Amino acid sequence: MLCLTCVIILATIFLFIITLDKINHTVPMLLTANICLTGLICGCAHFSMTVYQLQHDLKQIYYDDLVCFMIGYSSYASAALHNYSYVSSAIRDGGTFQN
Repeated sequence: MLCLTCVIILATIFLFIITLDKINHTVPMLLTANICLTGLICGCAHFSMTVYQLQHDLKQIYYDDLVCFMIGYSSYASAALHNYSYVSSAIRDGGTFQN
């Protein structure tokens, strides 16, 4: 839970720096901002899943409901978006090393 909080805070700080500083408005920095944004979304999804699971464990609720499925889906979808942002950054950077 501490790592998720650090991810959310650091991604937010990096996004503010990239957004507010005009020097950082280049394609590599925008790809980095995309990675930070998807990391923020992924961190928030995992954080909400952790909090939801903790609440249900403390109340000893053992049945699945629609909110549980939606949080699980958002977690997997945000992880896929995060992986896609790494792929798009690698494709862009891969073209610079051609002979």
